[in-house]
Amino acid sequence: MTDNNRNCIRTYHASDRRWSLHHGKVETVLPILGNFLYDGALFDPPYALKFMGKDWDKALPSIDVFRQMLKVCKPGAYLLAFGHPKTFHRLMVNIEEAGWKIHDTLSWIHGEGFPKSHNIGKAINKTLPSSKQAADWEGYGTGLKPAWEPIILAQKPRKGTFAK
Repeated sequence: MTDNNRNCIRTYHASDRRWSLHHGKVETVLPILGNFLYDGALFDPPYALKFMGKDWDKALPSIDVFRQMLKVCKPGAYLLAFGHPKTFHRLMVNIEEAGWKIHDTLSWIHGEGFPKSHNIGKAINKTLPSSKQAADWEGYGTGLKPAWEPIILAQKPRKGTFAK
């Protein structure tokens, strides 16, 4: 979505109406949904990395967002929330503080992506242009290649037992 229509909500329903997908800004979508409707939620929020200086990635979703998600989900519903290795611990705290029960952390392992780190060779070259040391350190970085994304598995408290 462009910044001009960030509050736009698009909803897709299965032909049998047994499921729906809502696409839009979570702060806009959740308030219009009814209570206790959903069996689960899949959420890929901003990671609070300030990715490429973009405003949409400045902060993690607040505790209130996860409280609203709790409200629209049925008791016992599951939440899968994607995170980033650097910030998912804070995301998990917000989810738990909202009332969700944390069950586990899953991992999405992948090989794509590139290290978003400081190139030591380029830094040396800026400080000492044409230095042999810059060439020796070219390609070395200060961060690891992102090869996994944590997925937080949480559950809205159940009423009764699993058997019920």
